[in-house]
Order: sequence, then C-alpha cells, then structure tokens
Amino acid sequence: MQAPFRDLTQATFCIGADDVAVCEHRGELSEAELYGVEFTSHFTVDQVLNDGDTVEVGNTQVSCVHTPGHTAGTMSYFFNINGERGSYRVGMQGGPGVHTLVDEYLTAHDLPESLRDSYVTSIARLRQEHVDIHLTGHPGQSSIFQRKESVDSGDPLAFIDPNRWPKYLDYLETGFYKKFPV
Repeated sequence: MQAPFRDLTQATFCIGADDVAVCEHRGELSEAELYGVEFTSHFTVDQVLNDGDTVEVGNTQVSCVHTPGHTAGTMSYFFNINGERGSYRVGMQGGPGVHTLVDEYLTAHDLPESLRDSYVTSIARLRQEHVDIHLTGHPGQSSIFQRKESVDSGDPLAFIDPNRWPKYLDYLETGFYKKFPV
C-alpha cells in the first residue's frame, strides 16, 4: 500500500522520532481495529522529526513541536499564512486521544504510564503557542465542516478565532482529568 501511495503523491513520509519503530515494526499500535480495517503493512519513514525541526511544504515552513502523550512521538505543527486579509498563525495539536493512555492499552502494548504525565506537560507547552487558526486531524474536533459552510456563506474569516486554541486545550485537559482524576 505504501509504495503506490508514495508513487502517486510523491509524498515524503515524516513522523516523530519516538514513533518511527511503531510505523516500521509495531503494526499492533496502528489502531486499525478502531476503524474496522485490518492492518496490512508497515511503512518506511523518509524523514524523522524532532522537536524544533522545520519542514518545508511548498512555500510554507512548518514548525514541529514534540508533544508526547497520545503516543511517544506525537508532534504538533505550526505555520504562518499571509494573505490579503492579514497574517495568521495556524496550529494543529498532534494527538488529542487519551484512549491510548488507559491501563489496559498501556499494559497490552508494553507502554509506559509516564505517557500520561507527558500528555499533561504537552498541553501546558502548547498553551505557550499563539494560534489564530486551529486545525485538527479529525474534522469533528474543531468544527471544520461548519466553519467551511460559513466561508461558503460569505464569511471569509470563519476559520480565524484566536480563542478557539485555548478552549480546545481546556477541553483536552478537562477530558484527561475526567478519565484520570488526581
């Protein structure tokens, strides 16, 4: 599956350094079963990402921030966009799910409980980032479709909301402490 996708897109496969082994050797951590599909193959990582790295995507420089928790190698991404209506900072938190932090999952996959502390520390670190436009890996996590409808209805600035990022981080933190009370 990897080669045709790579051939078709000419994509470079990048992943956080601490997740390389997962992609290349640990298919049981793919979470394919959560989506009702069978894991079929590992893939080779072309570029290993470390905290502070910058990846060039077209003319855009994407800053990579190591934010472990959901996985050991979770990365979050930030970049600037400039347009006729101004300049904005875009942010994407790399791994909101805490289902990988429950005792059963950690034990079944021989993962350290310290990933829970890493998750909380990562949220605190992300609070230091200013974000005007919040994007997510799954559309429901940031109302992307609803905001797109607003753009289509004539609101060209529907994605710009500097208050959305801290609210999202609050939501993640609250969800974490509901699952793992102190």
